[in-house]
Amino acid sequence: MERNAPTSASGSFRERIAWCASRTAVVGSKERGRSAVTESGPVDNGYSAYASWRGRRNLVSRPGHRSGMSGRVATIDLLLRERHLLKHPFYLAWSRGELPIDTLRAYAGQYYHFESNFPRYVAAAYSQLRIPAERRVLLDNLVDEEGRDPTHPELWLDFAQGLGLSRRAARTARPTGPTRELLSTYERLTSAGPASALAALYSYESIFPEIAAEKSRGIRAMYGVRDPRAHEFFRVHTGADVDHSRAERRVLEAELGRSAPSRGVAMRAAKDAIGAWWSFLDGFPCA
Repeated sequence: MERNAPTSASGSFRERIAWCASRTAVVGSKERGRSAVTESGPVDNGYSAYASWRGRRNLVSRPGHRSGMSGRVATIDLLLRERHLLKHPFYLAWSRGELPIDTLRAYAGQYYHFESNFPRYVAAAYSQLRIPAERRVLLDNLVDEEGRDPTHPELWLDFAQGLGLSRRAARTARPTGPTRELLSTYERLTSAGPASALAALYSYESIFPEIAAEKSRGIRAMYGVRDPRAHEFFRVHTGADVDHSRAERRVLEAELGRSAPSRGVAMRAAKDAIGAWWSFLDGFPCA
């Protein structure tokens, strides 16, 4: 058992993320860049560490709930657990320090296209909702994304700089085919009605806190990137997206309760969204 890992049945998702963050700090203080791979062996990848913790709690991977899957969103939660992005070979290679730094830089430039457009997808989803209280959930999200300085896209550029990629190079990277497909998928899904839009956002934000924590740990422990500015994007998202996805899940649950056909729409949107993310990651070499 990982020392000091949360084990009580009442532990929250925030506790899981806090534990991931604490492991990042501990590993970062002990490792010395990529040499740690050969000197002490590769560390556990992020998904296996998280899954091990979850197995001890007999929980599924889903923010906002403490007692396993329930409700109308449960089938989406199961899909996201089965196709969690930390299972993708690209992120497994990231966790083990096996990606060339040039691949990480290319990823930073491509991902910027999504990050800089994500506020537009939130705004599109906002326009699909008719109930003011539900719109305010997405308004809060939108304010977090670009309603204050530094904006989240600016924080991502700080990460790119930490990898040795200039802000201009990241902003002007030419989108690849998988990147264009990811963007067009979110354009389509967030403009196709409330069930589709909410499911697309939830499919990204519900799993991103774990991914952010593991990315930060990986670049610190395996690549020696320790500048706090390079980690700020991930630090912010280990907390913000817990709150966002929890609120989005409540709104999505309510939306699926209003119309039986909307459940099929939401499930298809979740499949399309997570599929587009897997295809996006397929576009990068894993060694």
